Amino acid sequence: MLIKTLLKVPVLGVKEGRLGGTVCGWLVDGEQRRIAAFLYSGGNWYDGIGAITMDHVQGIGDGAVIVHSLENLTSIDKDERLRRLARERIDGMDAPAFSPTGKALGKVVDLEIGDRGEIQFLLLEDGTRIGASRVLLFGKVVLIREPEPPQETPAVRKGTAQDGQIIVPSSVGNPIIIRTPGAEN
Repeated sequence: MLIKTLLKVPVLGVKEGRLGGTVCGWLVDGEQRRIAAFLYSGGNWYDGIGAITMDHVQGIGDGAVIVHSLENLTSIDKDERLRRLARERIDGMDAPAFSPTGKALGKVVDLEIGDRGEIQFLLLEDGTRIGASRVLLFGKVVLIREPEPPQETPAVRKGTAQDGQIIVPSSVGNPIIIRTPGAEN
């Protein structure tokens, strides 16, 4: 699920059977590469911004973020870890992405997350989708490992065979030489 699709979806408490506000943001734990908490607004100016940590989230869907109980909605001020993440202001959006060699790769425009808030993919502004396993550093700046070069598939090597021969790489080391019909010795 793309995280931006969750903006303004309701937070629903199953125990109470009612809405507790709407998602207005999120905090990312860059070290864990996952959403630490969703931020929500109660809709009234005096409610302020609250948080629901991922351990209290029961389900994430494009229609609602489901929590077991609205009693688990908290204030950022009551949780040191959330305060630290809020001060760092890491949400993954608009973070510049670089390769380890310093090549600019673009900006992060969205995150694809799993059912438990784990970041699975980063979406860059040019549409490139980067797997989380390639992310070396996730914070106000993102460092992305270059993709592995494509592996050569066993194929005919041109220019090394004599007329009437095909040379195919072998997994045991020595190439296999195949003589084509009508080839001279």
